[in-house]
Amino acid sequence: MIENQHNPHDKFFKEIFTRKQEAQAFIKGFLPKEIVDNLILENLELDTNSYIDETLQDSFADIVYNCSFSKQKIKISFLFEHKTYQDKNIYLQILRYMLNIWEKERKNKQKKLTPILPIVIYHGRKKWRLKSFFDDFEKLPNNFSNFIPNFDYFLQDLHLASEQELTEKYESIVLQTSFLLMKNIFDKLALKQRIIPIFEKIYNSNIILTDRNVISTLYFYLFYTNSEDEFVELTKQIKQIPNTEKDMISMAEVLISKGIKKGEELGIKKGEELGIKKGEELGIKKGEELGIKKGEELGIKKGEELGIKKGLHRTACVMLLEEFDVDTIMKITKLSRETIAELKQLVEKQGADVLNMF
Repeated sequence: MIENQHNPHDKFFKEIFTRKQEAQAFIKGFLPKEIVDNLILENLELDTNSYIDETLQDSFADIVYNCSFSKQKIKISFLFEHKTYQDKNIYLQILRYMLNIWEKERKNKQKKLTPILPIVIYHGRKKWRLKSFFDDFEKLPNNFSNFIPNFDYFLQDLHLASEQELTEKYESIVLQTSFLLMKNIFDKLALKQRIIPIFEKIYNSNIILTDRNVISTLYFYLFYTNSEDEFVELTKQIKQIPNTEKDMISMAEVLISKGIKKGEELGIKKGEELGIKKGEELGIKKGEELGIKKGEELGIKKGEELGIKKGLHRTACVMLLEEFDVDTIMKITKLSRETIAELKQLVEKQGADVLNMF
């Protein structure tokens, strides 16, 4: 499940590409045949290290696999571009990234350095313009070329790739669905128009029966990259697909997770404010010091309790907007039937605006 939502695109990318079968499907469909034919994909092994340093962390997230190319060990690095536009320093960034790997190997007393295949995955709003590293320099005399690093990278530009191309290139339904979501995620109109055929790929396959984490991951990604109103609208469309009713609980888990988290954040903040204020009212210097500390502790605890309650109420309202039945809402939120009935009245009166109350 996606937990830390500071960058939901990163989290979604990592959820998908740490799945060995999706990495294998990507490599088979994307890399040139002369490379794929010599890779021993059965030996593909996830490298648990990240080679992103502080300089690169605003540009990339990375997933690295160790693999065998004929009899030689290599690394295949999937670099997910954070930005929604092409960074002009891409070659310097990839060079720095590869140096991070090689420097670590040297520190570990590795005798021979490992060749690296860098793959950039981009889903920004504008087309990525391919160029060479030499383009970053003024025109050079021919004899200078020996002093400039000469390397390349592979690029999967989801903005440029058509739906047909992604469907034909990758045999994995999970990969197809994930890439189509990422391709359309910034264009809300396109996402709304394409959401049913995108999710039909999953629901028409056997994946849902064998891997329940997939559908939850997709719903989490949808939720954290859209407003609550947009999420409600998207899931209403998804519910038109046969056999989606059994996944209402998965959607409810998404809603309750977000609701509690939001409630905790609001509650803690409010608790801190109230606690500090209470502490300051004690007046004398020592009283202020002790009072603020005690007030903060009590305020945060109270804020968490209030925040969780508020988050559950918010979640119930979103589920009511989603037309969940009352019994399901009670089961998920643990709220009483009377509380849900009161919230239902608010929803009927105010519609989606009720969410602004929490």
